[in-house]
Amino acid sequence: MAFPNKKELDKIRKESEAWEGSLIPGPDAPPIEKFRYQICQALLKYKMDKNLKNVEMANELNVPEADLSRIFRFRIDGISTDRLLGLLEKVNLQHEIDLRVS
Repeated sequence: MAFPNKKELDKIRKESEAWEGSLIPGPDAPPIEKFRYQICQALLKYKMDKNLKNVEMANELNVPEADLSRIFRFRIDGISTDRLLGLLEKVNLQHEIDLRVS
């Protein structure tokens, strides 16, 4: 397979502008963002442990599949922390919230 020519590379670059990957909070992120990220990770771990497809888990949690996809990529600006915690409770995960104030 040969390296793509300039025209093919330009096409790939243009298409890739619309791609949305996963977001990860940086080391300086506020604690609430790190907390929300941990909830998303726990939900994704549940999905992987149970070998569920997105649509199966969306049906189980009674949420739109698009919302679940955003949660798994940590693109959750429009999803409240309360809603994330509610989803975590629905999958019956044993979880503990540890609050540290300094």
